[in-house]
Amino acid sequence: IRPRDWSSDVCSSDLAYSGGLDASVAIPWLIDRHRAEVVTVTVDIGSAAQGRALEDVRDRALSLGAWGYFTEETPIHDAGG
Repeated sequence: IRPRDWSSDVCSSDLAYSGGLDASVAIPWLIDRHRAEVVTVTVDIGSAAQGRALEDVRDRALSLGAWGYFTEETPIHDAGG
């Protein structure tokens, strides 16, 4: 968690977000406990965020109070080709 602006008491926090229970609880906790503007980061490496569509993960984060979101689809390829 880092101050967004040194003259402000509002902080910004980037959260690796899968859409699961633990990370979902973390969003309102960071907001309430640290007055943080939470930005979620979700990377789909080919597993579709454990069966969740990226749009659903984004919508869940925003509904929990996330200030912003970032999603990336980055398939992991087998090193053997």
